[in-house]
Amino acid sequence: MMEWYDEPTLFSYLETVKVSSAKSSKFILPVQRVNRPNLDFRGYSGTIVSGNIKVGEEIRTVPSNQKAKVKELFIGDKSIKSSTNKQSITLTLNKEIDISRGDIICKKDSIVENTDGSITASVSANNTYGFSIATFTTPSSGTFTFGHGLTAAPKLIIVKARNQSYSWSVYAEPIGNDKYLVLNTGAGQATGSIWNDTTPTSSVVHGNASNFGTSTDYVAYCWSEVSGFSKFGSYTGNGSSTGPVVVTGFKPRFLLIKRTDSAGNWVLIDSARNPSNPTTKQLFPNLSDAEFSSAGEALDFLSNGFQPVSGTSGHHNASGATYIYAAFAGTPPGESIDSLIDTPTHATTPTDTGAGGAVVGDYST
Repeated sequence: MMEWYDEPTLFSYLETVKVSSAKSSKFILPVQRVNRPNLDFRGYSGTIVSGNIKVGEEIRTVPSNQKAKVKELFIGDKSIKSSTNKQSITLTLNKEIDISRGDIICKKDSIVENTDGSITASVSANNTYGFSIATFTTPSSGTFTFGHGLTAAPKLIIVKARNQSYSWSVYAEPIGNDKYLVLNTGAGQATGSIWNDTTPTSSVVHGNASNFGTSTDYVAYCWSEVSGFSKFGSYTGNGSSTGPVVVTGFKPRFLLIKRTDSAGNWVLIDSARNPSNPTTKQLFPNLSDAEFSSAGEALDFLSNGFQPVSGTSGHHNASGATYIYAAFAGTPPGESIDSLIDTPTHATTPTDTGAGGAVVGDYST
């Protein structure tokens, strides 16, 4: 021992040091349903991803950045004064603002003014799920960067202009930083400098104002990989009933596929509508078509990935065709919330006559 040192040893310190959790404590509520059992009640239902909320606290919405205060909180039909992380709740607000399914409700301090890039972005991020939402305004000219708030580089980014009627542009790592896809069409990959020919980093996304549109308000949805929960990649179809096995490291609950070397629909497959193999029910995000189901488009969800099992499928297994995919499990490792399982216990029959696109029905769960 060194006579001048009389503090605890390194090992004794490591055995007693308190390690703080890396999980966010900020309140984040993804809106799963707009609850309209009657014309006098408008509630917003979902499962709290992190943090807590109390009656009277101020909230903000993403991406619209509107503000209001919590008027009421419910678990089922029971009124409560506060709620905690992981609870499924319905909340009402002190004023009517435009909130839709898929929006995020958070406290006013849950949205961070991110200055990592050359322009400031308002960002709400959850690194447990590898997902963030950023809003920003492009500069009047030139190239730019904006912060995405994740701890790893995004592998899938979807951006949309909010004050212009531009298409949805998609960055997918497998096709490279000099190409893009369009979510609202079935077109194959196109070459362009929308991402300024630069791969996103662990802190920023690159852009070119001449491609984004100058002085334009945008929202960006960014996903990074979370081991055991999400995987983004590509594969080549073989036109066989024993298609390529695509390894994700988990059994997918949600799968998005897009052919990139040629035109082809975006294809959405999930195990909620396809509880057993082979999966045959598909939706096409770029179309308004009803659900499509065909044995000729069969695909199996495996314990560690997925496999096309139809040799006639152009949607995900044409011979020599290149596809990208985004796969998600039900929950990240160590988490208990499965966003694809949401069975209300206090429900009425919904209709599609709710104001503002809301679905009328009691979904307080």
